[in-house]
Amino acid sequence: MPVQEAAVMPRHIAKTITFNEQPVLTAGEVVRPEMQPNPLAMREEPTVLEHERMPPPSYKSIVPRTVVEADLVEFFAWGMPRFLKIYPRAREELVRPWLMACMKSPLHRFVRTESAFGLFYAEKTPWEPELAVYDQFVVARHDVGKDRAEALEAPNIWKEGCRWAQDIGAVTYQFGCATGIDITPIAERIGYNYGAQGFVKVLHRRPSNNLFSTASPTSTTGSGRRPGRPRKNSTPAPTVRG
Repeated sequence: MPVQEAAVMPRHIAKTITFNEQPVLTAGEVVRPEMQPNPLAMREEPTVLEHERMPPPSYKSIVPRTVVEADLVEFFAWGMPRFLKIYPRAREELVRPWLMACMKSPLHRFVRTESAFGLFYAEKTPWEPELAVYDQFVVARHDVGKDRAEALEAPNIWKEGCRWAQDIGAVTYQFGCATGIDITPIAERIGYNYGAQGFVKVLHRRPSNNLFSTASPTSTTGSGRRPGRPRKNSTPAPTVRG
């Protein structure tokens, strides 16, 4: 039977390190790691949404605030096209100066939420000598978030007009719609004493029927008198001033 040899312990080598002397450590050869491809460089292009999505509603997005000049970019992008169906001759170069003047006028209140704009004005008339407030327009965005804009933000715009009318001491607040929004549920929430309904008929007029036309006629009648020239001893036509 073989005899098992006793384990031989390696000889202990003692190293003497003098005081204030750092030991010398030996290390293996430094090897550069193998380069790996950047995973970010291999990723696909980000997915682009075909349609803009409306962010979730927040207090800031649904509470009306005063419109500033920078907000007009959005108004002309998705607010102005809503009016072109019934006002096809409206142009930005005509509407922008008017809106700028309304923002500076104390008799106008121009407010917006994230997806709606509203303009209100106050005036006195012969049939209402006291101050009354009317809505010039309220328009909600339809390309994205139509349901939220009409159900939540547009009503807040009309409510802001009512609040402004009460603050300035108006006796009536008249509001309606000219852009296709059914405001009957909104009116029931705001409250009203009686309702009014209006319609728009587009007239196809001839240029000669324009009351404010400055073109002078050149044709003559059978008597040799130019049209529009008053006869002797006749009452002159009234002058229309712009």
